[in-house]
Amino acid sequence: MENIRPPLGAALRSLRMDSEVTQEDLAAKAGTTQSAIARLERASTAHVNTILRYLCALEVPRQEWPDVLSLVYECPLELM
Repeated sequence: MENIRPPLGAALRSLRMDSEVTQEDLAAKAGTTQSAIARLERASTAHVNTILRYLCALEVPRQEWPDVLSLVYECPLELM
């Protein structure tokens, strides 16, 4: 059986992998644990603050945040 990740988890993992950062290193930078990062990368939803902390720790440009947040939240782009 193929391991299919929810869109949010897959997007976050892809961002981390593209940045060549380990879960452990990201956890340290985000002030959380490696297991919390692993859970988030398997998640289909998460609190907006958690997602933003992940994106900030990876230094994802702010203009890319709406693309990630739109996987979970329906929000007009002008609010971001």
